[in-house]
Amino acid sequence: MITLLSLPSWALLLFLLVFFIGVGRSTLFVVQKYCKKFKVSERFSVGETAMSGVYALVLAFVTIGVWESHNKLEYVVAKEAGTLLNIYRLLDAYPITMRDEEKARIKIYIQAVINEEWPYMARDEIAAVTVPKIMAILQPIVRYIPANNGEAAVQAESLRLISDYRELHVSRLEGARSLIGVYVWTTLIGSSFIFLLYLCFMNIQSRHLHSILIFLCSSTIAWIFFLLILYDRPFMGPAAISSKPFSVLLNVYMKY
Repeated sequence: MITLLSLPSWALLLFLLVFFIGVGRSTLFVVQKYCKKFKVSERFSVGETAMSGVYALVLAFVTIGVWESHNKLEYVVAKEAGTLLNIYRLLDAYPITMRDEEKARIKIYIQAVINEEWPYMARDEIAAVTVPKIMAILQPIVRYIPANNGEAAVQAESLRLISDYRELHVSRLEGARSLIGVYVWTTLIGSSFIFLLYLCFMNIQSRHLHSILIFLCSSTIAWIFFLLILYDRPFMGPAAISSKPFSVLLNVYMKY
């Protein structure tokens, strides 16, 4: 699947259409030529409906789950950037020297996220290369001794935001992995081939109509697999989640 994600979206879709339509038409040709005695009776409509329904339900469930997980991870990235901005703004309440040093550390950290961490995730690798930089931001705030209740409240809020940020950071790193496990992929691919094979054994008198049915079903399966492959690995491929929220944070909100 990783190799397929290196293709442009149009090339990936074209490959899947050619592959599934080719498999469907080839299977239909073999069945019509060598397995004429094993045609499914038209009276077997209940079994046909049940099989089609179960297959469609499983495919829809997995597709919607992957799409929702991808959208959720996009929200996590946006919220992560927003939390970091809140920390950055809260630093204005600290002494000038500490404020400037901490803001500089945050900018260095964001650059590391964009230039170091994101490329790892784009290669389907998890490398927490920015953890030391997070700790470098956290430690001065932890060691700071508030002079009054106002500063104590600011410090408490800063620590809470950093804690929230670390949770979001871990969620993003964990989300870089495949959303669909190898066993689910095996089940989806296997059940798709079984479903196409079953359609090839249907007793349809018109070969032309049978070919159209296989073509339409194969095309539908190809489109669904196209979506699954695009959204399975959130930080890879044409639909990859970008580091734009962090770039905007650095170049717009933290520019001055």
